[in-house]
Amino acid sequence: MKNKYNEKQIVNLMQSLDISRNDAIEILQADAEIDKGAKLFELTPEQKAVEKKMRKTVKIVAPNGKKAQRELKIDDNREKLLTSIIELFNEKFSIENIERPPRTTNKIRFQFFGDTFSVTIAKERKKK
Repeated sequence: MKNKYNEKQIVNLMQSLDISRNDAIEILQADAEIDKGAKLFELTPEQKAVEKKMRKTVKIVAPNGKKAQRELKIDDNREKLLTSIIELFNEKFSIENIERPPRTTNKIRFQFFGDTFSVTIAKERKKK
């Protein structure tokens, strides 16, 4: 019989639970049936209460009922770069009305010959 389970899953179960290959496959089959909604065994009332409690997800909401806003992280290098860009635009193009939208640390918006433009600075993350 060809099994439909990933070999890594089987080996992981065998090593972590110290069980045989057949036992690992039985566990994976039982998990698949439970995922489809099958009840392989009955739970006691206490276990049902714990299961119900564990299934509930909690959404963190501020006391005023609105989603809590997190604090902006200020990157010194990004600030220096944006300040330099603003100074350059002022010197080279005489753009005076450069604004930084609220709650952003990486964006500037300005008007140039009647058109509105925005510049966004994105810092590339280091590969893990």
